[in-house]
Order: sequence, then structure tokens, then C-alpha cells
Amino acid sequence: MEFVAGSFIPQGGEPIVEEHYTGEHCWLTSNVDDAYPQLGLGPGDFDVVYAFPWPGEEHVIASLFDEFASVGAILLTYGQIEGVRVRRKVITK
Repeated sequence: MEFVAGSFIPQGGEPIVEEHYTGEHCWLTSNVDDAYPQLGLGPGDFDVVYAFPWPGEEHVIASLFDEFASVGAILLTYGQIEGVRVRRKVITK
């Protein structure tokens, strides 16, 4: 198994984070190196994306998914109160 360190926010995603996110959690930042080149993949190469968003973060994660995921990709999020939410991207913008 290989791990990489870096931001999951794709290049060009910073305006989405700035528009939709008002929290102060340090992990939701693009101030670190992009992890995608280390993986040799782009955000559209993933069939399933899992996130465990903090309160107030689910909307920004969904917005990033809507913008950068490939059609057919699945976003799986877990919220303690809401439980598991599954979304599939079915159209492009």
C-alpha cells in the first residue's frame, strides 16, 4: 500500500472552497502540494470518493465532486447524524 501527502483539492478548485467553505479546519486547504501528481492520477480518474466531512464541509466537498469528478463517479460521505450519503455524478456541467 502506498500513501501520499498533499491536498485533495484539484488545481482550479480553490475558488470553490473559498465560495462554499467558511470553516477553519486546516485539512481543507490547498496551501500544500497537490497530491494528484504523486499518485499519477487526476480527480476524474476515481470511481469512488469517500469523505468524512466535519460540520459545514459537506457542501464544499459535494461542489468539488460536481466540478471535477467523471460522470458515473460515486461520492460516499459519512455524517454522524445523517449517516451515509451516496451520490452519483450523472451529468457534466
